[in-house]
Amino acid sequence: MKLNTRITKMLGIDLPIIGAPMFLVSYPDLVVAVSEAGGIGCFPSLNYRSPEQLKDGLQEIRSKTKKPIGVNLILHKSHNPNWSKQLQVVLDAKVELLITSLGSPRTVVNEAKSVGAKVFCDVTTLKHANIVAKAGADALIAVAQGAGGHAGNISPFSLYPYLKKKQVYQLSRRVQFLAVHRCWPLFR
Repeated sequence: MKLNTRITKMLGIDLPIIGAPMFLVSYPDLVVAVSEAGGIGCFPSLNYRSPEQLKDGLQEIRSKTKKPIGVNLILHKSHNPNWSKQLQVVLDAKVELLITSLGSPRTVVNEAKSVGAKVFCDVTTLKHANIVAKAGADALIAVAQGAGGHAGNISPFSLYPYLKKKQVYQLSRRVQFLAVHRCWPLFR
């Protein structure tokens, strides 16, 4: 089955499913499974402690699938001092999607677009959304309260409509809007 949406066309995938880049969860087998199922499997670069290990992880994934994959890069130096080296590894591997978190994506957007990759950026406020839209991001990922990871503290019931109204329709019609509501627990 193949669905025709802005996201599937943009990423060259069959289904509008982005396998979340979850720290210490999204390893090669999960990334490959999501991509092979028609979505795009993603993982955080911080799952690998060095740029060399990241390169090895990407080679393992590429040996198992030729489908599009994505990598999440945390751009804040205090959280990820190797982000610029990791970016180069990801660009060399021709990863189709980069997801940025915690920092300005300006450098990533320019370098990723030069090799044909798409850039989606996590945002938690309108201020963040404005920064990434002006930097040239292809999509905003609205990360609200309860989403897990580096989530904002605003309810998804107010953040999503507000960002969609203010950001997507007024600032730039070319920027895609994605919403992350919550990471559901495995057990209740």
